Amino acid sequence: MREHDTPLIDAARHGRLTDVEALLSGGADVNEGKTDGSGATALVVAAQEGHAEVVSALLGSGATIDWSGRDDRWTPLMAASQQGHVEVLTVLLEAGATVNPTDIFGRAAMTLACGRGHLTCVKLLSLYGATRSWQMQGPEEGVATAEEVADNEATTAFLVESRLWSTPLHHLRIIDAARARELLRGGADLHAAAAAGGPTPLSLAQALRAAGDAASGSAASLVLAAAEPWGPRTHSLFPAAARTFAAELLLIGHQLSRQPRFSGEEISLVDVWTQLVMPSAVVR
Repeated sequence: MREHDTPLIDAARHGRLTDVEALLSGGADVNEGKTDGSGATALVVAAQEGHAEVVSALLGSGATIDWSGRDDRWTPLMAASQQGHVEVLTVLLEAGATVNPTDIFGRAAMTLACGRGHLTCVKLLSLYGATRSWQMQGPEEGVATAEEVADNEATTAFLVESRLWSTPLHHLRIIDAARARELLRGGADLHAAAAAGGPTPLSLAQALRAAGDAASGSAASLVLAAAEPWGPRTHSLFPAAARTFAAELLLIGHQLSRQPRFSGEEISLVDVWTQLVMPSAVVR
């Protein structure tokens, strides 16, 4: 064990999940800091070393997600981003880590990921709304942008391509179908654009389809389907309010079909109702 590590921090550093869980069960303070004055917590140490399961365990026991205990304002998200630990970064982001805090030098997690050329981390941070310019402090004082600090051509190319991606749904090549469905059902705007004439989720999906890159079941294919009029096939891609309204309209249609004046024409009326009336009435 390192001189200034506590037992919990030592276990977190080396990824010993069983020991971490035992120490926490035994009453160890999940936010305790190193004894060298730096104050670094087990969470930032585990994030730095890339131990995703330990990070999850610490978060589950109440570790403060956006605080490392260090005077330089270094966060677990920064630690994972600098080292390129994609799995840890995913755990932290999905647990609600704040994306844009900066350390005493003005660096955010995105700054560090770009500077090390960790492309997958850059994409994840972009998906979660990371800013792309920072007011730097210290020796490098001034405004820095993600494209300026990017370490390699692949990272720069992605940053250029995604300059005007303003929502998670713009990231169609990054998110999976489950996330796209969740966003669409949550009311994501198919026509969102950072600037007039800029790319929208729908225009990006259409471009992917034209390039033969919108396979059935992909995020892009779901966006294309969600842009179609309401129908039984697209119902599940509409926001909750629209789905509720559709259910109410369907009940009204069935009630109308039972009126004596439509005797013998019940099926035809329901067909007209579901195929013509409802697609016009139910909107995202």
